[in-house]
Amino acid sequence: MDGQVYPRFNMAEFVQKEGHPFSDDTREKVGVIVYDKQGKLLIVEGHGGKLSLPKGGRLRGETELEGALREAWEETGIDLEQTTYVSKIKLVWGVYFVYKLAVSCNEMSLMPQPGEVVKVLWKRPTSFWMRRIASLNCDLKFYIQNQSWFRG
Repeated sequence: MDGQVYPRFNMAEFVQKEGHPFSDDTREKVGVIVYDKQGKLLIVEGHGGKLSLPKGGRLRGETELEGALREAWEETGIDLEQTTYVSKIKLVWGVYFVYKLAVSCNEMSLMPQPGEVVKVLWKRPTSFWMRRIASLNCDLKFYIQNQSWFRG
């Protein structure tokens, strides 16, 4: 120790006076995995160049599904409310809901929201298989590597 006496920090008093620094964000990550009818996967490119699945933090008061749908819309403009739900899976950093579109990605016009992502992409999962791509985030990499039917 440096010999100095530091005042005790009372977190409860701080939060009551200043508010919690993460009061809206639960820090739980939720997202979506979306395929078009041709099997292309919806991917976003972040500001740092990383490719990932649309995802983000679940807000207080939201269910996992509500948070995932909101994040998908915020990042890509996609509305999944009337889309076929397939399953829910847990990946490395969060919970994802899988959807299958009845249309081709060519029939959609998705736009990244300013400040959220740089690009919205549709890629065949096989285009990543057996390639070392540093720009894939860990959830996307884990998902692709563990889908045996991609290898087909």
